[in-house]
Amino acid sequence: MRRFVFIALAIALVFSAASAHARTEVVKTYCMSLAGFGARDMGQVKTELLLGAKRLAVAELFGEMVSSLSRVTDFTLSQDEVTALGQGYIRLAGDPLYQNGLNFGEVCVTIRAYAEDEDYRKMQPLTLSGKKCVADPDMTAAKLKESAMALAVKDALLRYEPGLEGLNPRRLSRLAHQVKIIRSGFLPETETYCVEFEATVFPVEIASSIHTAPKPNEAVPLIQPLPNSALTASSVYANDFPNYGPQNSRLNEKTTFSNWSAGANDSNQWLQADLSKPAVIYSVATKGRAVSYYQWVKEYRISYSLDGSTWAFVGAGGTPMVFVGNSDQNTEVRHSLPEPITARYVRIHPVSWNEHITLRWELWGAYEKD
Repeated sequence: MRRFVFIALAIALVFSAASAHARTEVVKTYCMSLAGFGARDMGQVKTELLLGAKRLAVAELFGEMVSSLSRVTDFTLSQDEVTALGQGYIRLAGDPLYQNGLNFGEVCVTIRAYAEDEDYRKMQPLTLSGKKCVADPDMTAAKLKESAMALAVKDALLRYEPGLEGLNPRRLSRLAHQVKIIRSGFLPETETYCVEFEATVFPVEIASSIHTAPKPNEAVPLIQPLPNSALTASSVYANDFPNYGPQNSRLNEKTTFSNWSAGANDSNQWLQADLSKPAVIYSVATKGRAVSYYQWVKEYRISYSLDGSTWAFVGAGGTPMVFVGNSDQNTEVRHSLPEPITARYVRIHPVSWNEHITLRWELWGAYEKD
């Protein structure tokens, strides 16, 4: 049955009430020993001194907020990580004053630090709201509600901060705290299910997550470095794994008798890569059989999964996308995905081929940063 999705999104950002903070200026002095540093390390010394002084300023200007954030259920940052991010919100009045300390080999810096209202707001909770409507005749009402809720939260977060694009979906969902459904149900006389929600988010937590989301320009080959055991297939020609097995399917593999060759020429064949952990995938490339016979895959589909059990095809509206493959043995044909996917397991499904299903492939993407 054809699957379709109808989407309606409404998003509102409401800052929680917060009293304006009068500009409070604090003076902080931080000292450290020069032991282990040489004359050429003075730039590094100044950097560490300034960071230390800013940490002291964070403790005084944002201390209560940092402490309260550490008590938030399922908060993804430690108190030290919040403090480190808070250093970026510290403003300086005038230049830092560097001087010798009271002890031998000790140097110090004194800063006059302050924060503005916008800096305090970054440490405060924010109410995020959104709405999503989904229609899919193949889903139960419970599944529709679950799907609409997940999509509503994702879209609201990405609308608030587009830099979160590419973050692992599970980590993205954890940025929404105290999620509350305002209303949900089917639109009258339709199969369209809508969910409207509110949730609490923390700008400082979101700012940290942006730095862990991989970007397209950080994409690297994902299949090439995998162990042979991570590459599997639906079947292998003549059950001859040394010559035709999936371990021979790396894009630039030319040293074997053949590359991966399927045991049958039908639409049930697939080649799979287990990336060992979720990665954001941006593009795919294929080649045909490197030597001997004129064999290649002319068209294919891509499916993906986070757990190896629940799979989805790359496509739109539930319709799998058919990628154009090769027209000869050794020309690389590369495609960017319509939008990045996050997956641990990826399969390529041949749709049409020349002579026999044989191919080499590569995925480009990036693992989420720790």
